Amino acid sequence: MRLAAVFAFVVVASCFNPGEPPLVCSDTNPGCPSGKVCVGGMCQAPDSDLGQIDLASVVSDMSLQSGCSDGKGSAIGKLGCWGCAGTFSPVNKASALCASTHKLAVNSQLITDSECQAIKGGFFLSSVFGGTNSNYSDPSIAICGSVTVQTQPTFFGCGEGGGLVNANIACNGFRLNIQCQVTNGISCAASNIDSATNTKANNGVLCCPK
Repeated sequence: MRLAAVFAFVVVASCFNPGEPPLVCSDTNPGCPSGKVCVGGMCQAPDSDLGQIDLASVVSDMSLQSGCSDGKGSAIGKLGCWGCAGTFSPVNKASALCASTHKLAVNSQLITDSECQAIKGGFFLSSVFGGTNSNYSDPSIAICGSVTVQTQPTFFGCGEGGGLVNANIACNGFRLNIQCQVTNGISCAASNIDSATNTKANNGVLCCPK
């Protein structure tokens, strides 16, 4: 009887499997075996459903985070720039249309030429100033940073309602531009966009991440 009890204990003990010991990891040094991921400092089997939900939430939050001060606007491209519609003046400055996380675009590094040209419904100005040929009749004429007697004061940006210059003379990467004319709703007395005025609500500014 005593021998049977000892035998039973041995059988039960041999069937008990405590499993693999937990593996400590970190984001900088995961070191997890194949099939496991580093979660909370421990190597664990991934929960695919939870992982997909979390990732989708993060992507959704990023895509919905407007770069405009009113929380609205339209995303331009995929790298965080926004077209923020609204009127502005030297009193209600153009830069105030951007959210605190964004600023007026100073170049087109985060927006492709095709993305810029695809915008419909209005023109969104960057802070890039220059001069283009009167009424855009000659797209080979553009001066970046200043104007001459042969050109009209111009702000470069994205959208429709303006003109298009030759790619070889794009200003800070922008080919699209809008001239400071009453018919365009834009007037400017200086090269600083915060001194300019826009009277058309469908126009606005181009805001990119700081």
